This record gives sequence, C-alpha cells and structure tokens, in this order.
Amino acid sequence: MTGSRSLDVVLCDNDGCLVAETNEPFDLDRLGAIAAHNLRAIADADRPVVTVCSGRPHPFVEAMCRLIANTAVTTGRSASAMARRLCAAMA
Repeated sequence: MTGSRSLDVVLCDNDGCLVAETNEPFDLDRLGAIAAHNLRAIADADRPVVTVCSGRPHPFVEAMCRLIANTAVTTGRSASAMARRLCAAMA
C-alpha cells in the first residue's frame, strides 16, 4: 500500500444502499463499479474500502463482500452488533 486516505472503510447496508429494497435483480454494473473501486482502494490505499454492514444472515453478507471485491475488510457481524461496537469505540 502506497497512498494515504482520511477514511479506511465505508459501511453500507444492503437493502436500499447496495441493492434495491424490492425483489428486482441486482444491478451488476453498479456492483461491478464498486468492485473496481475496492480493487483500486486495496491496491493503492488512497480511498476507503466499501464493505457491508447488514442485519442479513452472514452467508448473504459474505456473498455480497465477494461480489463487491472486498477482500480487505470483513465484518461478519449484524448491523446492530457493528453499531454497538462503533459506538463503544467512539465513547
């Protein structure tokens, strides 16, 4: 890693953020753009990595992380657990 950044990670929920809240198919072009961003973020360390923070089951979150090429940051936690952990770190 050679660059610098002010943020290390951007946490995104699935429904309404990364994918539509309806049952329509995933927008693979947009998810591909996020994957390209993440590949550059990991290689250049000059921008935050986008990752998933969700109340969905872990296998779904893992699949979404793979889809957006997030190999650097994995949460493995539900949204509520991640929020508690972030709030505790900020206190």
